[in-house]
Amino acid sequence: HDPEAPWSRYSIAEVKNVNRSDSKSAFWPLFRHLKVLHFNFVLANLFSVLVVALRRFDKDMSSGQHGAVIAGRIIAEAIRKKATGDSSEYDVIVKDLCAQELPSIQLQRWLQGLCYCISSLSRGCDKLVGATLQLLWAHRDEKTANQYLEYLDDLVGAHAEYLSPCAYMLIKLFIYDESYGPSENQVAFQRVHTALNHGLELVPAGIRCIKQHLISVCPYKGKSAEIQEYFILNCLEVAGNHPALMVDIFEILTEHLIKLDVDLSRDDLVTELEAAESEADTQFQLELDPEEDCGMSAEAAAAPPVMPNVGAQKLDVCMEHILMFARKHCHDANGEVCLDGATLIFQAMCKAFDKVLLPTHGTSHVQFILFSLCAVDQVSSALWSDICPHLCYWTRSCVMHVLLTGVKLHLTIEGRLRLNN
Repeated sequence: HDPEAPWSRYSIAEVKNVNRSDSKSAFWPLFRHLKVLHFNFVLANLFSVLVVALRRFDKDMSSGQHGAVIAGRIIAEAIRKKATGDSSEYDVIVKDLCAQELPSIQLQRWLQGLCYCISSLSRGCDKLVGATLQLLWAHRDEKTANQYLEYLDDLVGAHAEYLSPCAYMLIKLFIYDESYGPSENQVAFQRVHTALNHGLELVPAGIRCIKQHLISVCPYKGKSAEIQEYFILNCLEVAGNHPALMVDIFEILTEHLIKLDVDLSRDDLVTELEAAESEADTQFQLELDPEEDCGMSAEAAAAPPVMPNVGAQKLDVCMEHILMFARKHCHDANGEVCLDGATLIFQAMCKAFDKVLLPTHGTSHVQFILFSLCAVDQVSSALWSDICPHLCYWTRSCVMHVLLTGVKLHLTIEGRLRLNN
């Protein structure tokens, strides 16, 4: 259809009479043009097929089994080469997993690959397994966190020797992360407890390593109140899920509370409490003054003064959570006393009381946890009466000393407050 083409000057009749040599010279541009068009068409089709294949491959890598198979083969080949002395690919995988800003999609692919070749992760792959245990997974999206939980289950199920390092990694996450909010930390704590429960279900004998890990992760007494509070809550959650650890956990928590308690000066606490009470009374008097309206409600005026001492606030919060936990397990859903739960809690607290608190000098508050449990009902009082006669003379003397010390401090505070009023 091109009027300027070389073949356009021939009519149909002339074309029929043209010999082969003339046709070759006349129609060669047409043949060349058609070859170019055919090559471009084939190239365009090949490019389209390649794009579709790459898109399908990327989809399989991110959501299907193909990604797990490919990543698993890469990891298995790297492990095989490492056994022969070539650890270059193995080190690249470990370095990639140690990257702090590893995208979630890429992390999911590696975790899927590790699950695919989980049987190859023997003791010789401790460097690779250690890199996975250092991943920041608890605060990631739900899909990535679930994939990590699946990896931990497969790892502990296939290799029981990895339970202890896995448990240590999980218990380290009991510490409150101040870079996230309370809701994000609560989600992370739930995931950690889920992983720990699954691991102990797969390897029940691993419960023996939990106590030592809790002791090593226990926060320093100078840490913030949030860190102290959530560590106590997480430890109590473990005790509730695994009653066999109840005694050990109460010993750890009692020792931790004692460290907070002995740092508090009794005279300073009394002075600060008197100052707080005096300030509250002054504000209440201002509220009663008809000439000024401070806008303070009756409930706010009747509220107890806030303890200004930071150490005392930490101790109050921790003791409150322990008392709430104990009272919750001493009663059933109907509010009736549960004898089995009360006996378990009371015996665990008595053992911690006897082993940790009685030999310590200078405690003034922690002992009230046990004494408040004695006041729950007659069953607890009877349990305490049954335990006391079996204690040695030195232990009974320590019990009376601790009890009288607490009562003396309580009476001192009450007496000073009454004198001020």
